[in-house]
Amino acid sequence: MAKKRLTYNHDELQALLDKINALGPATTTQEGLMTVADKIKLDGLGVYSGTTAYWNSQVGYIPAAGEIIVYTDYQTVDGKDVPGIKVGSGNGYVQDLAFLNEGDSDALLSHINNNDIHITPAERDFWNRKLNVADASEVVEETLIFNRN
Repeated sequence: MAKKRLTYNHDELQALLDKINALGPATTTQEGLMTVADKIKLDGLGVYSGTTAYWNSQVGYIPAAGEIIVYTDYQTVDGKDVPGIKVGSGNGYVQDLAFLNEGDSDALLSHINNNDIHITPAERDFWNRKLNVADASEVVEETLIFNRN
């Protein structure tokens, strides 16, 4: 298969951008910049974000237990917005939930960065060496080369 280089003139490129802009965001019933199926999967992750004004407008909203609510403008540090996180309890309004504090955030960060907690060093070594692609010769005439260690 030969490589193709795509070239567009200004009008063609503008027409493509107009089509993308016309799609808009996807919903769980209407295609958009992603498929309906992808939107449903994304919504199913249970992570939602918005500004403080947005969350304050969600009167009566009770996040399910374990849902992660991100306030994108929780604090401002050096002129930049710093997010704040709440975790749904299943029985409290979003406005009434407590933000994770610095200790909670440090504990989460420590857990995320703990490389040994989920798998052992031996398991990590086994999986890291399971299948390799050599950077120097990974593609030879359109053929991707894998090797095992």
